[in-house]
Amino acid sequence: MLARSFACFITILLSLVDSHILPEYIIKQEQNSHDTFTKVPLCVVNSTEPCSILNFDPTATSTSVAPGGDSRCIFSTSSDFSFQVWPGLNDKLLVYFQGGGACWDKATTVLPLCSTSCSHQLDTGIFDKTDTRNPFGDYTIVHIAYCSGDAHAGISTRDYNDTKGVPVQQLGAVNVQTTLDWITSQDDFWQEGGLTDLVISGQSAGSIGAQVWADQILTQFKTKLPYQRAAVIPDSYAGVFPPGSQGPTMVDFGICDSPVIANSQELIDLCNRNNLTLQDMASASMALHEDVPFAWIQSKRDIVQEAYYDAIGLTMEDEIDLIDDSAFYLGVNEVFSGYARNHTNALVYLVSSDMHTYTELDLVYHATADGALGGGGGLKLVDWLAKFPLKPGDTVDSVCDGDIVDLVDRPQFYTKYCASEMVRNYTQV
Repeated sequence: MLARSFACFITILLSLVDSHILPEYIIKQEQNSHDTFTKVPLCVVNSTEPCSILNFDPTATSTSVAPGGDSRCIFSTSSDFSFQVWPGLNDKLLVYFQGGGACWDKATTVLPLCSTSCSHQLDTGIFDKTDTRNPFGDYTIVHIAYCSGDAHAGISTRDYNDTKGVPVQQLGAVNVQTTLDWITSQDDFWQEGGLTDLVISGQSAGSIGAQVWADQILTQFKTKLPYQRAAVIPDSYAGVFPPGSQGPTMVDFGICDSPVIANSQELIDLCNRNNLTLQDMASASMALHEDVPFAWIQSKRDIVQEAYYDAIGLTMEDEIDLIDDSAFYLGVNEVFSGYARNHTNALVYLVSSDMHTYTELDLVYHATADGALGGGGGLKLVDWLAKFPLKPGDTVDSVCDGDIVDLVDRPQFYTKYCASEMVRNYTQV
């Protein structure tokens, strides 16, 4: 198993080296490195310090909050869990889930293939409040750091240890709920009567976090922090996984006992049968919140998602077919067509690129459907994002560059097409 997992790591590395994404990927890692951690003020919650937003240093663009309690990162040697807050208006909130890979077994944890300590997000992309193009520039942003390796969703103590001999714990769900509790406790900050606008987003593994937590956040906030309009915007994780891999991984992460599916006995039952998928969870959320658009951002050829597909397959099977761009994009079309068939509130913005993630990078201001760097005309990604959340009567279209075809008629080795079922619009009621 270790040898296969090491092989999967090499697969990921070679895939990144073979792509122009590697320099961008390295830049992102450097931006989020531990070296930047000391540049952001830290507030530690305790019995006498609630870390009120009103008391944050006004000279700092953001502040990190360490909530303590049962929150923690994956290793006993990791940093304390924290989240990062950019204060803004008291009636607009963006809850954002950080990305950072995944660790789903002992070998991928030893390597590791996930972030194991908290790191800061720089003031780039939609976190740059000075950029007048930023549609979320006046929002209060809560950025949930990622250090659990479980896509923010797990509650699991593993049967293997870290380097100090302490059992590995993946408590992403605890970290998120602790953050949500802090958000709803900020009564002295939020506008009386609640929010006008609520946006839930995240990139990479955080895209999965946004999808699986959408129902809980939307449901909890209805009573604890009411909102008038909302949108869910997952960035760069459609959820194309090797066949049969999702159910066992969900069980191993402890999803069956996680709050992310606590509202649905059907999802709990699927999980206990080893059959739960990300698509099941996203579909359930869309059905429960039909008045909330779920708007995915996704590259047609995402080298990181493809690499993790291969890595997961290599650790679970002796032999698998490594995924290529055509097969990956077919899977993307199948996922989003499935959503669109069953839910009027499912939308997508597809970029003809192999770039992985946009919203936390300045690429968000340049990308169009025909490329990550834009330049080809058409509606820019940032202008599409500016439409959310929608007001009653507003209509927004899915965006995709290519021939609109039925999937049975698609080109076999080509990504310049768009599944007809997937390309649709949504009107806010």
